[in-house]
Parts: sequence; C-alpha cells; structure tokens
Amino acid sequence: MKSPWKILSALLIATVLVSKLMPNPWKMAVMDRWHGPIDMSLAAHLLMFALTAFSITHAVTTPRAWKILGSALALSVATEALQFFAIERHPSLQGVVTEMTGAFFGWGLAAVHLRLARRWRSGTANPAQK
Repeated sequence: MKSPWKILSALLIATVLVSKLMPNPWKMAVMDRWHGPIDMSLAAHLLMFALTAFSITHAVTTPRAWKILGSALALSVATEALQFFAIERHPSLQGVVTEMTGAFFGWGLAAVHLRLARRWRSGTANPAQK
C-alpha cells in the first residue's frame, strides 16, 4: 500500500500543474468572485506550495532540506514555464519567489513536526516527566 503522504503529494502536484494551465479568463472569473484585502492568487500559490513541501517532507524516507527545497524550486520553475502554453498567461519571477516562500514555510513546519513526533515517540517530548 502506498503511503498516504505520497498519494497526497502526487495529488497536490497534479493540482498545481492543472491550475497553472488554466486559461487566464477562467482564472479571472474565479478570482473576481473573491473580494478582500489579500490577493487570492498569491494566497493560493503560497498555500499550495506549503502543503506540497509539507507532504513531500513526510513522504520521503530521508527528508533533506536541499532535496525538498530543490524539488520545490524545480516544480516552481516548471509550472511557471507551463504558463507559456496557457491562454493569456505569462510566467514571472514573482511567481517563483512566492511559491518558494510557501515551500520554505511548508518544509519548516514539516521539519518541526517530524522532530516533535520523534521526541514524542522516544518519550522525551515532556521534560516535566523526568
């Protein structure tokens, strides 16, 4: 049986790829429904890459920072390049920076989570128990 983290990672990567190929008129039709103080497109990119980095960190057996963040960078550059093929969409360096910011936060949160889970399993999570 596949790890649920691997399945989630694959689904998130597929979602990122499909969303990048969405024609701009479709994207704007979705974004026009959201009115608020934050840019929903920016928030979506941050969240998707944070979730993807978080799930990939849990899916691999040896989560090294350079592997996770390097994979996120490759995915970010590839998805930005895919926008050349989408109607009225254009790649941007700002998109890569936004996505890498999300990936960094997702990886950091996963690293903290894994460290706490390891301490919990070893019985050293609560120093008051000593």
